[in-house]
Amino acid sequence: MLAAAGLLLAACSQKAEITSERFLYVVDCEARVDKLDTAEGKKLATITLAEQSPLVPKVPSAQSGLDGCIAESVLHDATAKQVHVIVPTTTRVDSNGKRDFQWLTFALPEWNFVSAKPAGAGLEQPPFLQSDASGVISVKRAEDRSMATELDLRDYKNAGSVLANTVIESSGDTALLRIFTADKSRFTLGVANRRTRALTVVTDLPSTTVANVHLAPGGDYVLAELTEPNSAPTTRTGALRLYDAAGKSVADVQDAAIRNSVFLALTPNGSAVYRSGSEYRFVTVAPKGHRFGNAAVTQSSPEFKPGLVFAAQ
Repeated sequence: MLAAAGLLLAACSQKAEITSERFLYVVDCEARVDKLDTAEGKKLATITLAEQSPLVPKVPSAQSGLDGCIAESVLHDATAKQVHVIVPTTTRVDSNGKRDFQWLTFALPEWNFVSAKPAGAGLEQPPFLQSDASGVISVKRAEDRSMATELDLRDYKNAGSVLANTVIESSGDTALLRIFTADKSRFTLGVANRRTRALTVVTDLPSTTVANVHLAPGGDYVLAELTEPNSAPTTRTGALRLYDAAGKSVADVQDAAIRNSVFLALTPNGSAVYRSGSEYRFVTVAPKGHRFGNAAVTQSSPEFKPGLVFAAQ
């Protein structure tokens, strides 16, 4: 169900325009895939990868247990209309805490099995897939994972008062940063463009936390989920505020139903997707006539997050 009520912009309650990337596939830890229509705001189907290929271990019973995740490092190849996934050969590690992994490829939109390649034997940590500038995909060991946790802003415009920073998310040439200044009591965000070497400070920032700010695909917008001041644990209010590339607020949206839901993604057509159990909620946050970009958003956090694939079909 598509739900959003604008506080400042009534247009935020309207459906975003249908785009070529209207479908979102959510791949969970247990190798189940939910297909969502982000334009209509609904779940269309659930696909179990173990039913698509016998090489995918089936989710074990509660008694047998599951070590780690079945689906890891989901990587979309939009050109080939394929999705690559790292999958262990078994749900349990051996007596040395190790197991073997494989690289499986599936074809969209039905997730038909295409191929399998070995991805490492006797590993303690799952490997990951990486695509280079020319689109060539390769398997890397966990210890080779290298993600920037801080940007060197010394030659960035408007960065003179910044003492340090932490990368929260990245998309294309843009990185969303928590920036630290002399005012230690203030939570401050910055949007750094690696190409133009410019830093934009987000102004008018409400009560929120690092876990509740999100970079939109393409990096031109930032969404902040408002939280109750000084709440422990952090309590979200259901209010959302959207900022543009200049760091100015452009929309406020209120949806009480998302307070206890998990944020998943911002979609290219301007919606925020939330999940509670098996239910999804779609909240339009972009002003009418606006949409986000297509570049994938990557997070610096090593914690498991569902694999997200945007596709045209």
